[in-house]
Amino acid sequence: MPLSMEYLLLVDGEGRVLGRESKEACHRGQGLLHAAFLVLVFDKAGSLLLARRSPEKSLWPGFWDGTVASHYLQSPDRPTRIREKVHQELGVEAAAPEYRFRFQYQASYQDRGSECELCDVYVLKGVAPDDLRVTPAEISEFRTVDLDALKREIAAEPGVFAPWFLIVFQRLFGPDAGEQRPKSGG
Repeated sequence: MPLSMEYLLLVDGEGRVLGRESKEACHRGQGLLHAAFLVLVFDKAGSLLLARRSPEKSLWPGFWDGTVASHYLQSPDRPTRIREKVHQELGVEAAAPEYRFRFQYQASYQDRGSECELCDVYVLKGVAPDDLRVTPAEISEFRTVDLDALKREIAAEPGVFAPWFLIVFQRLFGPDAGEQRPKSGG
């Protein structure tokens, strides 16, 4: 399926905006470095809301991912973009999530293209799963999962998870991921 005609922010490795390019061009071949974000949403019990990417997605359709993964479309107001995307994909109004870290990666998907992103990672805690109204074009399903269980799933079958999510999970929770909970602060 073709990628939408949104324009993404091209960035350098430090996050400085260099310009804008179509989403399609950013994901063609090895990709162009662009700004993105991932929000991991946890319920009140500390379980992660894991999202399955819609089968309509051009890249990694049907793969399990962090709760909300998207791109920045304009540079001046990134916090607003994150809150809007959480609302759009999950149907909940949320306070600003906590920033955790930024990382750069490149991953190719079959012969369809690749992601080449400088990705900001955020954590949002205390969301009630019963309040969610997911957007089918973005998320085909979601589930809550305890970090211990998720660590075992990733060890058994890492190929069902989006590559950026695996990087984030390892970085946030490390080899003893199931023994930790998201910490406050950065």
